[in-house]
Amino acid sequence: QYDSSGAIFPNPSRGFSAYRSTPITLSFCQQLRNQNVTVIQRIYTIPQFVNDTLSSSFLNLVDNDFNTARAGAMKLVVRFSYTNQQNGDDAPLDTILHHIAQLEPLLRQHYDVIAYMEAGFIGAWGEWYYSSNGLNNTQDRRTVLFRLLDALPIDRMVAVRTPEYKRAIYVNWDPLTPAEAFSGTRRARTGAHNDCFLANWNDYGTYIDTL
Repeated sequence: QYDSSGAIFPNPSRGFSAYRSTPITLSFCQQLRNQNVTVIQRIYTIPQFVNDTLSSSFLNLVDNDFNTARAGAMKLVVRFSYTNQQNGDDAPLDTILHHIAQLEPLLRQHYDVIAYMEAGFIGAWGEWYYSSNGLNNTQDRRTVLFRLLDALPIDRMVAVRTPEYKRAIYVNWDPLTPAEAFSGTRRARTGAHNDCFLANWNDYGTYIDTL
């Protein structure tokens, strides 16, 4: 419950966001707040764990980022990937699922500072298109998405790279009804993020048909 206010203040979890691939600092949060920015897109690129468990030092880094974001009154859009190279290596499916299981306690503990998550993990930049382990198929994408949705509280959402991925995963092209949109189902909690906004006529394959 909130008290009414006539003050002008930044809208939480909305608007422009700042990209960050290094640990979040309180001074960085304060700098953004001074610009009325309330969202940080935090990208974790973790090639060192392609064939290994997540280290305690890395998990502590993620924990510190969440705590710093909270102290700085910010929300995070979080994505994990193993490479930012088109021909780079991602992790095998069982390793990805193990990493999500390791992250789950942190995601649940700090859900209040998570605006939403981007599915990530598979392929270059976590965009699900390239995959050294052949995970760029609907079945494996579905497995990763569902595990990530289950790792988050029901009121947190996950965005996949294109609307077509969502359609294929749920075998459903129909838009959500108002009743479905707030039902808490996996489909209702799945959105899309556009990494190639205005790159070309279809945002580099983000959309099948722009007409």
